[in-house]
Amino acid sequence: MAKIKRPRAVPRASNISQPKVYTINTPPVERNSVAHRAQEQLRKFLDRAQYAEARELFSEMIKTAVYPIEDIWKVGVEIVSKTTPNDLTDYLKAVYIGSPQKLAPTTFNAYIDQLIINENWDLAFEEMELLYPRHLFHHPILLRKLAICAYHQWEIAKQKLPETYFQDDEHDVYDFNISTYEKKVRSVNKYLPEAHKVYSLDVTVLNMYLTFLDTVNVGLKKEVITKSLQALRENPDYFMLSYLLEINHSDQYFKSKPFILHLYECNPSLKPNERLKQYIIKTCRRIKHLKKQAASNFDELLKHESRSQRICRIFIAQVENNNVEVWFVKLIEKNIFQRAISQEICNIYRSSPTEQLLKRFNDKKMKVLAKTINRDIEKYMQTAIKNSPEEIDDEEEEGDKEEIGNEDGMEIAEDETQEAEELHDMVMTEYKEKANMDIADTAKPNETNTEDTNVPDDELQQDYKEDSENLQEESQDEQYLSAHTEMALFQKYLQHPLFNDD
Repeated sequence: MAKIKRPRAVPRASNISQPKVYTINTPPVERNSVAHRAQEQLRKFLDRAQYAEARELFSEMIKTAVYPIEDIWKVGVEIVSKTTPNDLTDYLKAVYIGSPQKLAPTTFNAYIDQLIINENWDLAFEEMELLYPRHLFHHPILLRKLAICAYHQWEIAKQKLPETYFQDDEHDVYDFNISTYEKKVRSVNKYLPEAHKVYSLDVTVLNMYLTFLDTVNVGLKKEVITKSLQALRENPDYFMLSYLLEINHSDQYFKSKPFILHLYECNPSLKPNERLKQYIIKTCRRIKHLKKQAASNFDELLKHESRSQRICRIFIAQVENNNVEVWFVKLIEKNIFQRAISQEICNIYRSSPTEQLLKRFNDKKMKVLAKTINRDIEKYMQTAIKNSPEEIDDEEEEGDKEEIGNEDGMEIAEDETQEAEELHDMVMTEYKEKANMDIADTAKPNETNTEDTNVPDDELQQDYKEDSENLQEESQDEQYLSAHTEMALFQKYLQHPLFNDD
């Protein structure tokens, strides 16, 4: 019987446009052994920093079209950057062009980043402006980079302008540099305000915007700063706060008083300056004035005493960070532990290692001040309630002569006689403590200060008037502004969809 011949099966054509994906979870039997060995060998080359061999193997792996681009393109960034860094931009552009749709935003973002690193502002701006209107690429990150590139283009074009451009009312419309500059101004006006709306707490964007407005429209600066200030209140950020206080120091776009303590609470390593000094003096002077009044405003007194406690905590943080100087300790001892001292401040100080840290300073003045502060606390705990206002005035009247002698307020210059008296007082105090004598009977050495007696009531009333006028802003003073580290900001930056390549 003759055998029936079956038709030969048509061979299946492989689909090279959709190569098989080899993943780690695929069973070893189903893996392409050659592909797996190539991956292992590439990993070994990278571990040994053999980038020349890794580049040759990586090129052959790309030619096979077996390995999905989303799995290996980042490895190529490392290899190219280590072998031929000048080719990295072209490599990233090729990766973006060959990426599938879901990967295109991520690879395009990496390509633009490389252009910005190379300061190729024109090409980066053209590439982004072409794709930004599309839904897939319409993201805040690209808006921010568009604004940055537009600003740098404007800055370069401004340098090429004729020297008389800003002096003349009419300009040559056929001048290429002038037409280019005006075009860049329109680009900045288009993207930078929009980027500031989205990134109202971005110091880089705000700094560029204000620099641009200094040339184009100075009158708009206050409105822009006010928007960032409002965003700061809604979402506290230390970097923006420090920047706003810095630019506000000379031009006074807003009242900075409610934010002074926040700055030092967020950053204990920040050196105290004249603004903090004046804030401490006025706050403690106001507390003393309110305590002297028979019918004082209890709510206002409570608010100021809350500030004095925050000042005490700032002082403790400064000492713990080894960021304190003699003049600042002297200022705190006089204003906090003499004028504004309270039970809460005593507890805050005693529960901290500040006294021991001050005594460990090599400067003997620090040790004397540590003893003085401790004596202030002991005296308050036992006799402050019995002291009459006249006695307090006498103590502080003698205390202010020393500060008047220091015009800059930043150095404590004591003559040999005063230093000898302080050291003698420290020794006598220790002797009396050993003899179990009553601290309340110990005569406290008089400081040399006449600040409060030289301050008329009109000035105190003026301080009170300023507080009343700024009541709404002062209420923000009780809110704590949390500090954002650079890493925290970077993590927030990475949360945008362009970086989500899962």
